[in-house]
Amino acid sequence: MSEIQKISDIINNLQEIMKAHGDLPLVTANDDEGNGFNYVYFDPTVGTYDGERDGEFMSEKNQEEITEEDEEDDSYGPYENKVVCIN
Repeated sequence: MSEIQKISDIINNLQEIMKAHGDLPLVTANDDEGNGFNYVYFDPTVGTYDGERDGEFMSEKNQEEITEEDEEDDSYGPYENKVVCIN
């Protein structure tokens, strides 16, 4: 498995690519084997993600809408693992 990338890693890599090749469109892989690709249409979004537990992403906006009753349901957590979703 590859090392988890940070925002600074991606920014640095993209700046080098843009210098060499210009302002190209972005695509993202459907899976880690490259079995399909899609254009990136959406702005980056901050939220939480638990890849080891359920693989679900929840944006900060959606987290603000969660009620106390929802918080008792463990499918809504954890809330402390912040990430940025790029598509």
